[in-house]
Amino acid sequence: MEGYSKIVAKNIIALRKSKNLTQQDFAKVINYSDKTVSKWELGYAIPSVETLKQIADYFGVTVDFFLEPHEEITSKGVVRLMNKETRRLLLLLLVDLFFLSVAAVIFAAMATTFAGGVNYWPIFLWAISSCLFFNSLCANKWWRHTIWPYLLVSLTIWLILVSLYLTLIYSDMHYNFWYLFFVGLPIQLAAIIILSLTHSTSK
Repeated sequence: MEGYSKIVAKNIIALRKSKNLTQQDFAKVINYSDKTVSKWELGYAIPSVETLKQIADYFGVTVDFFLEPHEEITSKGVVRLMNKETRRLLLLLLVDLFFLSVAAVIFAAMATTFAGGVNYWPIFLWAISSCLFFNSLCANKWWRHTIWPYLLVSLTIWLILVSLYLTLIYSDMHYNFWYLFFVGLPIQLAAIIILSLTHSTSK
């Protein structure tokens, strides 16, 4: 039987190729040098348990997956990965549709019950904000080594501020709340720093 270093090497190579990544691309994803990745794939070294967990999360497999030979990894491994990613995306889609459906029901109910020139469409902005917030949490858990958590968190923060601003503008409070946007940038920077620190300590 092959040594574990060779088995791990073959599995890393197969999974990397299943996503059409070069060694350089893969190295950037997991924040390692391409030389280190090359050593892993040549069987000269084995990633630590923490690193294997990071790689496993990225490809949608378990750590045990790397320790066993897989003759059909290029087919079964890809199918397994695609199924897991598909389930995640489907969950996000269903939750997003739920929030938007609730917003549509509330909008219709308020527009029917309360007559007049009141604008209720900011309800949909709050629904989209809720969707983005949920998507941010999921992205931080599932795709934390990509740009998606940072992008979604930033969009969530600014859309919440826009939603709050428009809600106040269309209320009976006759004030200009444009200064709310001044807090957007500090909050965004703080969120990005917190995400970066969280991701660096989890490696």
